[in-house]
Amino acid sequence: MSKRARRNKFGWLSSRIATKKAIIDWLKTDVGRDIPPCEVNIVSDLFGKPYIMWSLDIKPPEISISHIGDYGFAVVSPHMLQVGCDIEAITSFPLNTIGYFTSETEIENCKSTTVYSGCIDTILTLLWSTKEAAIKSLSLINRNEQLMPYDVVISMQTSLGLNNIGNYTFTYKNFNGSGAWAIYKNYILCACLLNTSITNRRGIK
Repeated sequence: MSKRARRNKFGWLSSRIATKKAIIDWLKTDVGRDIPPCEVNIVSDLFGKPYIMWSLDIKPPEISISHIGDYGFAVVSPHMLQVGCDIEAITSFPLNTIGYFTSETEIENCKSTTVYSGCIDTILTLLWSTKEAAIKSLSLINRNEQLMPYDVVISMQTSLGLNNIGNYTFTYKNFNGSGAWAIYKNYILCACLLNTSITNRRGIK
C-alpha cells in the first residue's frame, strides 16, 4: 500500500472490497464459479493501472477503481473492454483553472441537463469526474502520451434516466466511449466504457 493509500486507508480498502464483490458476483451469476475474495488479487502495472490476477482458467475482467474519503467505487468489464470510474466530492473550482480542463461549449451543454439548478460547482465537478473516468478508460492507448482532461470532449444527454442516472459520451481523437453518472449525497460517481478493445499494452510489474 502506498503512503497516499495509507493516509486514506478506509477509502482504499472499501474500493478493493467493492472490486472483489463485483467480480465474485459476476463469476457466480454469469460464469457459474464461486471463489473466495482472497483468490481475487488486485495488483497494479508499471503505470499504476489496477488489474486482476488469479489462478482461474478464464481471463480476468478489466477493472477501474476510485476512492475519496471513506467511500470506494469500482467498475468491472467482463467483456475485456477498457473501463474507467471516478468519484468526486462536489466542490468549487478556482476560475483560473476552469479553462485547463473544460470549455464553454461543454459547460453550456451540461447546463441544458436536468441536473443543473444554478449550481455551477455541480456542473464543473461533473465535467471533471466524467473526464477523469474517460482518461482511465483510455490509459492503455499510448503510454508515452499524457492525456489531459481538456483533450477529452464530453457530451451530456439532456435528461436523466431510470433512478436519476445520467448518461454521456466522450471522444478523444479517433476513440470514443459512453458512460453514466449519478449523484450520491455530496458526491458524483462516474463510470464509462471505451468502445474499442485494447490489448497487450500493459507494463507488468
